[in-house]
Amino acid sequence: MQHRFLAFLLLTTLQANAQFTVSASSTTGFDGASTLKASTSSGYDATNPGATENKVRSNVPMNEISPRAFRHFRRNFRAVADENWYKSEQGYLVSFMVGPFRQQAWYHPDGSFMCSVKYYSGKELDEQTDRQVHRQFPGYQVKVVTEITDDCHKNFYLVTIEDPATVKTLFICDGTIEVREDLVNAG
Repeated sequence: MQHRFLAFLLLTTLQANAQFTVSASSTTGFDGASTLKASTSSGYDATNPGATENKVRSNVPMNEISPRAFRHFRRNFRAVADENWYKSEQGYLVSFMVGPFRQQAWYHPDGSFMCSVKYYSGKELDEQTDRQVHRQFPGYQVKVVTEITDDCHKNFYLVTIEDPATVKTLFICDGTIEVREDLVNAG
């Protein structure tokens, strides 16, 4: 039951991502009032001249962002770059980079944390999960990983694997692998 709920949450999250993207692109752009330079706690190190400055942008003025969400983000996601806040009726989305990885943090309208999403290549998948996938699907190559961490710090994965004939999307939780999509590989 919990797996079905989490899969529903994940699909809802990814659909909401598309809605946020549409609403963000339809704005007139980030104005000066909604762009600011982040403090040292978010990744800018004034003592290191080679460090990159994190610019915080939003589709609304920063004072309309939930203080609860903003504080949680600052405490839990450090050394970020390219930080973008989006507000909608569904809550808040923060899109940002940590090193080479694109990540997102999702918050409810009241500012409480919902989940974080991290995207990376199959080469970056942790060794234990990678072995498990290859044991169950020999001959497949891990291509893309979407890692979801919920508010209880539990990790779930959507993993895309392929061989010459098929492309599969796997949902991995607590050592259990479910095939979510099984498609013909046209490439």
